Amino acid sequence: MSTVYKNFIAQKDAACRGRPNEHDSKLDQDRAGLTPLQWLICIVAGIGFAFDLYETLMLPLILRPALADLGNLARGTRAFNLWRACCFSFPARLPAWSRCLAAI
Repeated sequence: MSTVYKNFIAQKDAACRGRPNEHDSKLDQDRAGLTPLQWLICIVAGIGFAFDLYETLMLPLILRPALADLGNLARGTRAFNLWRACCFSFPARLPAWSRCLAAI
C-alpha cells in the first residue's frame, strides 16, 4: 500500500474512534466560524432583505390610494398607469422613471 493511502485510512480510523490526529487542528482552524464583523454584515444584510420584502408586499396595497391622493390621478387613466408602471419598475429600469419625470 502507498503511504498516501495508509495515511488516509489512519485518519478515517482515528476520526471514527474519536482520537485526535495532526489534521484535526487544521480542520478546526478552517471551521473557526464568523468574526463579529462578518456577523454584523450578515445581520445588516438580513434586515435589508426583510425591508425589501416588506416594501414589495406593501406597494400593491398602498399604490392606488397614494396616487389618487398625491397625484390626483384617477384609476385607469394614462397618467395613473404610467406612474404605476414607474413605481413597480424603478429598481429594474431607470429609463421608465425618466419618462415619469418628463410627464410631470
